[in-house]
Amino acid sequence: RGGFDLQILKDASYNPSLMLGYYDASLMYLVGYTVNELLDASFSRISILFAGYNARQLKISGFKANELCFAKYSAIMLKDASYSISDVVTAGYYVQELYDASYQAIDLKNNNFKITSLINIYSQLEIATAQYPANECYDIYLPLDILHNANYPASYLIDSSYSFNDIINKGNYTAKELKYGGFSTDQILTAGFRAYQLKDASYSGYILQQYGYTINNLKDASYSNYDILTAGYLASNIKTYTKKTY
Repeated sequence: RGGFDLQILKDASYNPSLMLGYYDASLMYLVGYTVNELLDASFSRISILFAGYNARQLKISGFKANELCFAKYSAIMLKDASYSISDVVTAGYYVQELYDASYQAIDLKNNNFKITSLINIYSQLEIATAQYPANECYDIYLPLDILHNANYPASYLIDSSYSFNDIINKGNYTAKELKYGGFSTDQILTAGFRAYQLKDASYSGYILQQYGYTINNLKDASYSNYDILTAGYLASNIKTYTKKTY
């Protein structure tokens, strides 16, 4: 009966401020009063939050993400209502709720979530894509091959707890990635890369010659005769060389 009477008042454009104290916000919502109308009529923000309005309606009327979180609106609802990533992830939701709302690990990292808070919720690959500092990845035993598959920059691994040997052999980082990531020529040229891998990293034949690579190595890597000559090898050696067929 109360709801029916209220509907008559609403249809008659009755000022909602005159209903304050007589009807609760949920009934006002049911008959079609807007969030702004209730705010203007001095209904409490708490009562409006629990009245049944959707997240988008509340956002339009100035309600903050943390208020909706308090009222048990899900992170999914806030995301769908176009609250910003920063607003949602700092509103007080648990990591699992943010994951369920399809927020990426990088979103959490950018809003100061520790890498340890993502474990057992986000996959190793998802965590790797967030590009936390290398030593933090090391501390949670994030494998180098996972980091590499996530396009984790080689430059981030310099001076980290990951060993150079593991970066190459477990992470499968290429000579080219290491070179442009800032690792030293000495590290790379003494790491055991094949000549063709070093050629791909744009190392000259001369540099390879300085580090003990033979003319056979360079020819197998398809260095040109000019490259080999300028590296300091003898022309007679080039002439007598037969390329390996295996």
